[in-house]
Amino acid sequence: LFVLIFFSAMARTPIFSGLIYLYAAFAYHLDARAIGILAAASGALTVPVGILAGYLSDRNGRKRTIAPGFAGVTLLMLGLAVTAFLQAPFVWFVGVFMVALFFQSLCAGSSQTIGADVAPPEARGKFLGIWQFINLIGNSLSPVVFAFVADRAGYGWSFVFVSVAGLAVLT
Repeated sequence: LFVLIFFSAMARTPIFSGLIYLYAAFAYHLDARAIGILAAASGALTVPVGILAGYLSDRNGRKRTIAPGFAGVTLLMLGLAVTAFLQAPFVWFVGVFMVALFFQSLCAGSSQTIGADVAPPEARGKFLGIWQFINLIGNSLSPVVFAFVADRAGYGWSFVFVSVAGLAVLT
């Protein structure tokens, strides 16, 4: 279970930490206004989908919401890798990124909820403390690994890294 939360954080963090916006600024030569518009559009999408995800999780179960979310993240990060490898037009990047955000939003908030679901009642606080610690390690390492891979091999391979982390959650 702790491996699950680690890879979950590795897959989620590049999207929500702003690394994707930095990639877009670099690859597509965006100015501050364009990045702001992209970030605002992202926020407008993620808030209602996050609320929907909570509803669906309570109604249909965590796995039936989170598994499709990480499957989508896995596939769409590969899609972003393709846009990077092919140097696709900005409109292709935005389309793939927004759909990736949709699926990422299905996963948002899932880490603590799953931790609370599986924590042993007699040691819930201790378990959730370790759970959150491992989550934070994944959150901290993910941007470093993403940037390292981008520097050494290119952004396309960074997106492949995120996709592999998402796939690890599913297996």
